[in-house]
Amino acid sequence: MHTVLADTKHLKSEIGMSCQSYIEKCQMAGRSPKGRFMIWLLAQQLRLDLQRGANLTEQSLLALDCESFTYNGLKAFIENIEFVLNAIPYDHQPS
Repeated sequence: MHTVLADTKHLKSEIGMSCQSYIEKCQMAGRSPKGRFMIWLLAQQLRLDLQRGANLTEQSLLALDCESFTYNGLKAFIENIEFVLNAIPYDHQPS
């Protein structure tokens, strides 16, 4: 795994640079790089915290659009609102 991540085409991003740094530290210490730690580095770069996740959901709530003002259109709009609100934790819901 470390040979794939150490390839020059992957070293352009922050993830690639952090993996390269880890690989160089392991080489200087005389031990082999561990794939589990590089997966952890990758996961740390890609994770979303709770606050950002709630913000994204609130943004999707505000981005909802009513397709039509017929009974079925309004019913679908309300169902979409309820679906998004159920994804937002209660203490993060807009008031």
